[in-house]
Amino acid sequence: MSICLVMVLGLGLACNHPDEVRLRVIDTSCQAYQPFRWSVDDTDETIEQARQHNAVYDHLCLDTIMPSEPDEIR
Repeated sequence: MSICLVMVLGLGLACNHPDEVRLRVIDTSCQAYQPFRWSVDDTDETIEQARQHNAVYDHLCLDTIMPSEPDEIR
């Protein structure tokens, strides 16, 4: 029984190693998508949906889009 306990504790300590490699996710969706545009021929409902999408886009992506030119870096 004590051998099993030592093995379980050893596995637990191995999982919490301070030098453990962590997965890093880079979200490029803000670079791939653009705000929706609409025309005067669109319905009010379509325009409202586009505005709602654009508000979410602005909230999530406004500060994450990389400028196309190095001089444009904020």
